[in-house]
Amino acid sequence: METTLLSKDKKDPQFQKMIRYLIGGAEETLIDKNGRIQLPVHLRTALGLKKDVVMIGMGPFFEIWSMDTWQAVSTITPEDFEKFDSTLYELGLF
Repeated sequence: METTLLSKDKKDPQFQKMIRYLIGGAEETLIDKNGRIQLPVHLRTALGLKKDVVMIGMGPFFEIWSMDTWQAVSTITPEDFEKFDSTLYELGLF
């Protein structure tokens, strides 16, 4: 994503602001000897991460959610399935 974004015209101030947010806010972190990722305190605080978290694979990236927030937003309804069908149909995948 970084390469694609940085290859675009950078004259638009709103585009620059978006790049600053998406790329400038990136944090590198290490994986400890037990295979754990330690997020910086300011990110854990901003995201409301306490003890239990969920990592969701999203293709080329993943998301980190607090367990409570994930449980609140991840419930799928019959209406969601109808929207999924519609989206897949529009993409020619269903």
